[in-house]
Amino acid sequence: MPEHSGDILRMRRYTRLETAPVPINPSMMNPPSQLLTAVDIDAKIDWYATYLVVTKQVTLINQDPILNEASARLGQSLRETEDQLIRDMLEATASVINCVGGTNARIVGVLKSSLIELELSARDGGDNNAQAIERCAA
Repeated sequence: MPEHSGDILRMRRYTRLETAPVPINPSMMNPPSQLLTAVDIDAKIDWYATYLVVTKQVTLINQDPILNEASARLGQSLRETEDQLIRDMLEATASVINCVGGTNARIVGVLKSSLIELELSARDGGDNNAQAIERCAA
């Protein structure tokens, strides 16, 4: 975004045109026209920041180790904040989230009763685990 241009970003998205599955007639007349329409999307830009308070006396030199480390930590914080904000934005816009233990708290897939029985027999220390595995694999 250009400097000193405010905190609102206006983006324009053009709508999709209809398909044209009909061939042009032999007299080469113009096909039916369509209107090109656009949707303007305004996004308000939020600013994020943090800072460090250094309470240790530092030497006024070009490469102070404490200030170098502090600036490295600030850089890491910046990138992790960007990652978190982008992840949250992508999660909010996703129509489907296929993951186990994800934020939607849904389990992908359905457990068969034979698999549950296999797990219970394994927990009980049953000796017929190999036979149960063969039944599930079949």
